[in-house]
Amino acid sequence: MRKIMIMVLSLLVLVACDGPPMSIEAQIKKTTPEISIIGAPDKKIKSERGSYEWAGSAAMVDFAGPEGFLNSQTLVQVKPTDKLLLNIPTEVKSVSLDDITLEVSPKSGKTLEKAVYKKLESGKWEVGLALEPGQYMYTLKTKYRKNMDELYFVEYIFGMEIKND
Repeated sequence: MRKIMIMVLSLLVLVACDGPPMSIEAQIKKTTPEISIIGAPDKKIKSERGSYEWAGSAAMVDFAGPEGFLNSQTLVQVKPTDKLLLNIPTEVKSVSLDDITLEVSPKSGKTLEKAVYKKLESGKWEVGLALEPGQYMYTLKTKYRKNMDELYFVEYIFGMEIKND
């Protein structure tokens, strides 16, 4: 009877502490966005995790620039009029999504510009694509906040090829 009571108390403590402990790697994996094309939800775009800072752990990842990154990827082909749909997890454990930034760079790497995006009522993000045909690398930086002092971020990189019909 005493063992059962200890187990019940332990479960209550875990629930009060926001559940059982989750490794930092598992928490970061839960921030992975789902990226698809509006009107073609079966076309998924795979992203790679870049740099991050999460719960005292950090890693800096340096990709070989847009050309190196894009040459190593199988790119989804889209039209200039297509739009992306980003589904970014809004909460991981007790950490909530605070903001995102999205930058786009052509394969040449000459310019880095902010992508045009807006938050939809559904909580997902709609992204307009570059209008010029070519290969582009996108850098998505998700910023999460645990409290007023703790700000975490995880960066994701993905690429695509824009083609006129």
